[in-house]
Amino acid sequence: MALSSVKSESKEVVKAIESHADDLEKTLSQLELTLSELRKADQKRDEQLSSLKDEVDNIRDMIPKVMLYIYIERECFFLPFSSVSLFHIFGIILA
Repeated sequence: MALSSVKSESKEVVKAIESHADDLEKTLSQLELTLSELRKADQKRDEQLSSLKDEVDNIRDMIPKVMLYIYIERECFFLPFSSVSLFHIFGIILA
């Protein structure tokens, strides 16, 4: 009788361990999926930051050129240049 109760308890313990192992496997697979999604989001964020940095650098490079264009436009407004020649001058400056 004692032997059969030990057998029965052992089977219950094995079932409980197997159940915990299954739960642990599910949790680990969910963790791997979550980490994969975080890596993808991190990569996307890095790409967006790089793109934003490029845009800011382009704007930073354009500011002096635009300021020079505004200065030339104001100074040459009353000179006998046509708007085509002002854009030509501005195009040379930007080159």
